[in-house]
Amino acid sequence: MTTDKSITGARLFAAIPPLVVLVILLLAFPAAAPAGRNQWTSSGPYGGDINTMAVSPGFASDHTVFASAFGGGIFKSTDGGASWSTANSGLETGDVNSLVLSPGYASDHTVFAGTSGAGLYKSTDGGASWSVTAFSPTFVDINSLVISPGYTSDHTIFVATDNGVSRSSDGGDSWVTAQNGITGAVKSLAISPYYAADHTLFAGTLSGAVFKSTNGGASWSAAGSMFTEIKSLTVSPNYAIDHTVFAGTDGGGVFKSTDGGASWSTVNNG
Repeated sequence: MTTDKSITGARLFAAIPPLVVLVILLLAFPAAAPAGRNQWTSSGPYGGDINTMAVSPGFASDHTVFASAFGGGIFKSTDGGASWSTANSGLETGDVNSLVLSPGYASDHTVFAGTSGAGLYKSTDGGASWSVTAFSPTFVDINSLVISPGYTSDHTIFVATDNGVSRSSDGGDSWVTAQNGITGAVKSLAISPYYAADHTLFAGTLSGAVFKSTNGGASWSAAGSMFTEIKSLTVSPNYAIDHTVFAGTDGGGVFKSTDGGASWSTVNNG
């Protein structure tokens, strides 16, 4: 009489208690090795969503990048993102919405960080330490930051919140409102690369409107409406010649203007 070995093996396996089966499987297919006892490992910025990133103007030589992760604070890399270290000394919150670096970062090492409800922070040592600026309203989220291309001489920075736009001309030590003509919560800002000459800024709102200023934020005028929140704005590096602006929306795709915001068209193919 012959016996089907596969059937016999199956019956024997079925007779083994489930816990023993689990141990056998774990031994046969070991999981990836965990970190050693009392040791920690990291693969870079953590905390879930990456809210914003900022690249050094001198990236070609210093390879410096900053990133903020929701709840995790600020991280810095000096090798193009291959490795990261935390840069949170002095920050009173881990929720950072926006980052901008001074155009003169190579010499002044200045970085600004806009937070959720804890104000605007400034570092003058490349993120090694931070201090809160005079713009520190409680429970106000800083939605966007832009810095003047001529910051090293004019020390100008703009902040956007749900309450509008504010401007500092002394590196954050004092502030004035700069929202005359803007209606609604401001979610995004963009500044002309030729700001020193044209004093041009764009602001996008929660309601989907775009506003434009040609006098450094002293006054604003309507410059289009997309009927959905303007999440981000960016201006062409050659704006003085091509007058091009892009707007990223919440659900409406990407819009483009080639006449400085006078008219817009969708650019969503693909």
